[in-house]
Amino acid sequence: LPPVLQRLPTQQPAPDPDADGLQAGGLAFSSESFASFESASLSYDGLSECGGGSEEEFDPSEDARVAGAAHKHSKDAHDVATSLERLRAKDKGLKEVLLRGSKLGDEGVAELAAAMRECLGLKKLDLAWNGVSAVGCKALCSAILTTKNLTCIILNKNQIGDKGACALAFVLKPEPMKPEPKIAKVELIGNQIGPAGATAIAEALMKNKKIKRLHMGGNNVGDLGAKPMSELVMKNVSLKQIFLDHNGITDKGAKMLAHAMKVNSKIDQLDLFNNEKIGEKGAKAIDNAMNNPIWFVRLPNQKTQAGGIASLTK
Repeated sequence: LPPVLQRLPTQQPAPDPDADGLQAGGLAFSSESFASFESASLSYDGLSECGGGSEEEFDPSEDARVAGAAHKHSKDAHDVATSLERLRAKDKGLKEVLLRGSKLGDEGVAELAAAMRECLGLKKLDLAWNGVSAVGCKALCSAILTTKNLTCIILNKNQIGDKGACALAFVLKPEPMKPEPKIAKVELIGNQIGPAGATAIAEALMKNKKIKRLHMGGNNVGDLGAKPMSELVMKNVSLKQIFLDHNGITDKGAKMLAHAMKVNSKIDQLDLFNNEKIGEKGAKAIDNAMNNPIWFVRLPNQKTQAGGIASLTK
């Protein structure tokens, strides 16, 4: 397990001048109607809603391996043909569609999405390693809006990019004229998502009261995306875990996240692993911000002055 730092909670902090202007205000991205969605979208195993974590971590070398080798689910129970048949039949007993590594592509995902509409029993959807772009993600999101009870979506190792992230953001954002999102776990590891997509996801989740786990590892979030993610950490009341490993974040982004952690002590896991430009200043800021009695934090190759954050690479 990641190292644990035990410390008594501290009082609410004053604004941090090193946080580079980070404020609790809203972000620019907005999707007030399904029409705007159409235009915008061109392991903590205790999450019972999803039956535990995916136990997947971003590793650039994995792209040379086929995901089927890592696919742990039964092909008999979760092959594409069976899933499509049960989805089209609106089988209320179908709770999970687990098709990672099935090479669906955008056309296959579009067919799956069409079959998925109005499947009210579906709770978990795993389409990792399927060559899905923003086009396929948009079709999928349109269908997700009709399922109503989906609590877990895993799209790791696809290529949805910023446009796909914007489409998913519409699904995740609570709004009066559409069903309240129930998704508690979102995994978007290795999807070529940059600051724009990170901003869209963060803005959508600000007032979402269901989300507990957000995995954005292996993308291109950077410090520009770390800022809206920091605002998300400050403002969201349900989020427990946020993964931003392998994202090109520097000391600047680490300081913004540290300031957010001072504001919201409900976050219990932060992953900044393999953001190699986080140095001693960023690590120290994170260490000073840890006001939760139990924190799980991963940083790249640093050990803070207090000794509470140790690198897992050793």
